[in-house]
Amino acid sequence: MHQEVDLIANRDGTETLQSFAAAFFDAFGIVAHEERESDNYTGGAYFIGAGEGLEINISISDDPRHEAMPYWIEVSTTNTSALEKRVREQLLPRGFHVARVVNFGEPSEYCERY
Repeated sequence: MHQEVDLIANRDGTETLQSFAAAFFDAFGIVAHEERESDNYTGGAYFIGAGEGLEINISISDDPRHEAMPYWIEVSTTNTSALEKRVREQLLPRGFHVARVVNFGEPSEYCERY
């Protein structure tokens, strides 16, 4: 069964959604990804990608509390433990700063930094 995991992140040296998404997908080894346009997303664009048992949507967060980590990553996975291991082993060493959003969109929402 798929679980949805919400992450927020930033990466040293990335200044745009495009450069962040490219670096993120590269770090995870996901070749199949594309940019899409939608007025439902901040900035009018987002990226989707799939592979390695993951479905990923990357966009700009519109939550002012996430200013230090402005990129919102929605991940659909069947194995959250494997996802967390990949974050630690594949993103953090490449200069990514990542936090998991717990209780996303709820009054009790908080972030756990990796």
